Amino acid sequence: VSDPANSAAPEMPAAVEENLAPDAEPGKITITIEPAQTTYVDARFPNQQFSGAGELQVATIVSNTNYPIWSLVKFSNMSRIPSGSQIYRAHIDLYQAHVSGGNINIQPYSLQSAWSSAITYNAARGLRMTPFGGAVGVGTGRGWSSFDVSGLINNWWKNPSSNNGMLYYGSTGGVHFFSNSRNDKEPSLRIELRCDFYAPTASI
Repeated sequence: VSDPANSAAPEMPAAVEENLAPDAEPGKITITIEPAQTTYVDARFPNQQFSGAGELQVATIVSNTNYPIWSLVKFSNMSRIPSGSQIYRAHIDLYQAHVSGGNINIQPYSLQSAWSSAITYNAARGLRMTPFGGAVGVGTGRGWSSFDVSGLINNWWKNPSSNNGMLYYGSTGGVHFFSNSRNDKEPSLRIELRCDFYAPTASI
């Protein structure tokens, strides 16, 4: 059983909606992909699932003991990036709807276990996971936050079977972070993955 609270931090999509936006530089392309699965789990409600929620939450709520809240996200269809391409940047954009209690550090984890959107906190505690990258500091204002996942996306693209998504864990006690999920009522504010890559050149 892996638990983010006890892990040492080492180095640091369902229907897929894709927008191809060729850059000014020939061969450079940006793809935007919506997640296949998003949910969060809450230790205060260990057997309850939140698959239809419009928000994602991350927190370590302190009140006599810690009650973690984790968010889980999975993007699929890395095959939309053509074979032979060169991915040079990939990042997840989250719209931060609200933060209570001050600034928060959010640590992403790569999941090595399969899960569904109906997962509960008790089930999530049994997932195998590995932290990647460093914790990202997030302020209290509304707006977009970006998480660099270039190495992880490259690995998923080359090894699709390794893609079990990721989990976000709040490493700051007493702070509650809310962002928009794939189910948010406003499509323009939903979580998304942006991949920038160079398309393969045709051989002559």
